[in-house]
Amino acid sequence: MVRTRELLIDVARQLFARQGVAATTMNDIAEASGKGRRTIYTYFKNKNEIYWAVVEAESKHLYARLEGLTNRDLPPEEKLLNYINIRLEAVKEAVVRNGTLRAEFFRDIWKVEKARRSIDLREVALLRSILSEGVEQGVFHIPNVTATASVLHYALRGLDVPYIRNNFSESGIDRSRLKDYILDFIRNKTIEIWTKGTRRMSCPCIMKKRVMKLLEGKVAVITGAARGIGKAIALKFASEGADIAFTDLVIDENGKATEKEIAAFGVRAKGYASNAANFEEAHKVVEEIVKDFGRIDVLVNNAGITRDGLMMRMTEQQWDMVLTVNLKSAFNFIHAVTPIMMKQKCGSIINMASVVGVSGNAGQCNYSASKAGMIGLAKSIAKELGSRGVRANAIAPGFIITDMTAALSDEVKAEWAKQIPLRRGGTPEDVANVATFLASDLSSYVTGQVIHCCGGMNM
Repeated sequence: MVRTRELLIDVARQLFARQGVAATTMNDIAEASGKGRRTIYTYFKNKNEIYWAVVEAESKHLYARLEGLTNRDLPPEEKLLNYINIRLEAVKEAVVRNGTLRAEFFRDIWKVEKARRSIDLREVALLRSILSEGVEQGVFHIPNVTATASVLHYALRGLDVPYIRNNFSESGIDRSRLKDYILDFIRNKTIEIWTKGTRRMSCPCIMKKRVMKLLEGKVAVITGAARGIGKAIALKFASEGADIAFTDLVIDENGKATEKEIAAFGVRAKGYASNAANFEEAHKVVEEIVKDFGRIDVLVNNAGITRDGLMMRMTEQQWDMVLTVNLKSAFNFIHAVTPIMMKQKCGSIINMASVVGVSGNAGQCNYSASKAGMIGLAKSIAKELGSRGVRANAIAPGFIITDMTAALSDEVKAEWAKQIPLRRGGTPEDVANVATFLASDLSSYVTGQVIHCCGGMNM
């Protein structure tokens, strides 16, 4: 029954966002949900009740993210800045996800405030716990923690409507930079005042400007990441603040070394031995990751192999192996993370394709087909899950210098370079930079796209 109610609320949210509350009828919701009018009236007396349930669900979604942060083992001042960052990002996500629904929020803002009252009290409690932790550790000097938590919460809440309406543009403030201004103020003014006179006054993380990292607070899952491009992506994501869960067929000494390299950035990291091409194993490892990390924000489908050969000489085994490892593994992991990201109402899926998946290549019909499939898969998922706040894109690397290509002769490498306008092979780090863009909120309006990372090899 709970799932049916959640389904009705989410369907109503999508209809409200697309065509407005006034233009949406109970029949519309019944038809879109496939549940019928009788089922709807079992849970809601009228459309207004569904509308308030939507408002409450959006608030609970925000609270769940904030609660997850509060329970993390972080220094109080860092936890506070992350709290504010996540709160502002959630407002931005709500704007993108809910379309015309935000106009209804403005017209009924006082009713919305009433619907959110219970969540407000819980958010104040979260802030109070962060501030109390800081006081106990001697980081903050706050005479009245309860009052300060309440004032800070409602100050942040007061930014919601001006932020959505972009009122700050009248003062020449770019909304994309607003978050930075607010965090700077909290960091340089509020925290400085709270820490004045405490033994932590000289702490560099308080006194110096701290730049929020692109992936801070996110959890990324990367398949086939013990080495090569996958490892480069994991390290880059970690350097931008993401917690990393990565998979490979076995987590041997090399995998353990990769785990340590990732953890050296001060993030959580864990390698999981799993055959990505196996449906059951993929689902099992995703369940383990959620249990260990609490959520999944980014999925990078990177696992892949080559078994090259001309069509006349290619065996069925060569074809099946490449299609299974490269394409089926992506399906397996997307299938496993879809309900998680849908529930979170946010997520970024990145499929590692290839330029040969776009243009083909002689002697690589199996590999080209698998990578073309990765592109089609990303585009289809983008259309299916876009309304739930989940994005899906593909990266098409060109000639990238890895262990796989290092075995080629210098003559072959030189011939490849001649075909590339930038006259060099790419590096795993080049690909990792593109993946970081797609994983971060910088690409919040990018989905269903194929980004070439090939030095102009394929235009």
